[in-house]
Amino acid sequence: RGAAAPLLRIAAEAAEGRDVELRLEALFAAGRLGDPRSLTTLVRLARHPDRDLRAAAAWALGETTDLRAAPTLAALLDDDQVLVRAIACMASGRLGDRKTLERVQTMVRNAEHPSIVRAACAVGLGIAEDVVHGPALTVALESGSDEVTRGAAWALGRLGDRAALPALFSALFSTKGETRRTVLFAIIDAARPNHDAMPRHHFSNPPSLDSSKLIEDAVTAPTELRVDPATLLGQTHAVVAGLRAALRRHRDAVLAVLVDLDGDDGLELGPLTAALGSSERAGLARLVTDVGAAIAPDLEALTGHEDSEIRRLALRVLASADAPRGAARLAGALVDEVLDVRLEALSLAARLLRSATGGQELARRLAPLLDERLAATDFQERAAAVTATAALPASLAGASVAARLGDASGFVREAAARALGTMRWQN
Repeated sequence: RGAAAPLLRIAAEAAEGRDVELRLEALFAAGRLGDPRSLTTLVRLARHPDRDLRAAAAWALGETTDLRAAPTLAALLDDDQVLVRAIACMASGRLGDRKTLERVQTMVRNAEHPSIVRAACAVGLGIAEDVVHGPALTVALESGSDEVTRGAAWALGRLGDRAALPALFSALFSTKGETRRTVLFAIIDAARPNHDAMPRHHFSNPPSLDSSKLIEDAVTAPTELRVDPATLLGQTHAVVAGLRAALRRHRDAVLAVLVDLDGDDGLELGPLTAALGSSERAGLARLVTDVGAAIAPDLEALTGHEDSEIRRLALRVLASADAPRGAARLAGALVDEVLDVRLEALSLAARLLRSATGGQELARRLAPLLDERLAATDFQERAAAVTATAALPASLAGASVAARLGDASGFVREAAARALGTMRWQN
């Protein structure tokens, strides 16, 4: 620590020939030493007219962990430069002064502050590692800003705040790209059963003075992210709560959730199950089934949404989550005003009729509806109706499908010929 004094002399040097870059490097190096004896010089540099020197001094003040630095850091939270305020927030987490952190909490919640300041304040609360900050960070997750969401998610993961898992799951299903990666990392971190025993770290490297990189550098997630299936067991309630919250958000968020849930082989949980092998997925089958059953009413409501793409995807996911509910919504979807929704309904009708969900009652209800679609104006719809009708008992539908052999569209005629072969229908 004795090296801090000469480094600070370089940082404070005002003589000609001492450029700002050299002074910043010296100040950062002194900050890494965390010497409380540097306090007087750092307080003076925190009032320097140069923005970057003030920002670097703020970071170094936090590294001292000397609570006498609290008034100076608190003053820097009101600096006229956004970067200085942001780094002062992060440094406040390292310092750990309760009153200063209460102000940082207020700044995280306040949407009038620039996103980078709120995000940095969230990171600061994460560095402080006190679950008392969890509620403020949970509010920030729904800020609508990727920067703030990333900062808040990273902090909640660091705190190991399991009470925040529903909000984190909601954010996961409502975000994409690097923001989603950060949220997933936070879920992995927060859900660890031995979180309290995990070695924690503080920011030993100085923050970027490029405001566009400040949060990116602070919350970077590991390259490989994989959810341990064991961490999801027992989290059904949290996953359901998160999904329901995400399904009540704006159109694009709802679509993103539905895409995540729509798996090739049934219901998926997006990035939570994307990287799992077949045996691991099998171990989560009960959780996925329970989640599907719980969100089925929400999906059912979305099949009546004003947006046709949401209606289409909601119907598809509902059929995977709760087949009987999906079957019950087919009648309305088969006469939807939008072709894509009708085509989806026809595809699902074929699937459900061939599955264990199918039966005489479902076949009886769908037969007249499918017969109507066989006479639809659009050739694609007629062909899809032929395929769906072929899943009915031949005694109910053989004659209707055979009639399509004389359709004006060769595409429909070909579908009818294949269908009749599958049905083994004989006139």
